[in-house]
Amino acid sequence: MNNITHELELAYKGNREYLHGTDIFTALLDVTGPVKKISIKFHKKVSKNLIAHFIDVGDLEDFRLLNNICVLMSYQKSGSTKIIAVIEGEKEITKRQEYCEDCITVDSEIYNQKITQKQENFGSAIERIVALNKRLLNHLHGKNQWFFTQIDMYEYCVNTKNISIEFERSIGGIMYKTILYNDGKKVGGVIFSKK
Repeated sequence: MNNITHELELAYKGNREYLHGTDIFTALLDVTGPVKKISIKFHKKVSKNLIAHFIDVGDLEDFRLLNNICVLMSYQKSGSTKIIAVIEGEKEITKRQEYCEDCITVDSEIYNQKITQKQENFGSAIERIVALNKRLLNHLHGKNQWFFTQIDMYEYCVNTKNISIEFERSIGGIMYKTILYNDGKKVGGVIFSKK
């Protein structure tokens, strides 16, 4: 099982003692560059450095047997499917960055089962997607601690103004799926689970 590895440079957000899914998402896309048909699954909270392993699709099962994958990403680049398995390393995280999730959702509106934010105020596109999802789920299902579990996107749009997220369904009362729109066009889906 030969693979290329890349250590992800990450910091804690705000007062959290774990790495934020939005930063992991961004770090992975920094490594891959522009890609399509992105699927990222977060298997557990992590609090130490992360090591991304670029693996062959055929090696995925062997990697799963090691039972240490914390994030799994698949994507398409140059017409072929690629896989990154991320594992937690041994190094402690020493950096921290300011973060105000409530600031990101300013000027968002909820109508029925959909939240819309028509302008960027704070945060990256992925930070807005996650924060808006949490606000919508808290509104619909009561205040909870939510775990960003999975995101599937046709393509990551860095420049987004009008983001809408619509609640699709609950999966067993534990997982909650939403549909993501950019400027009115469906671009993917997100799954959160209750902590």
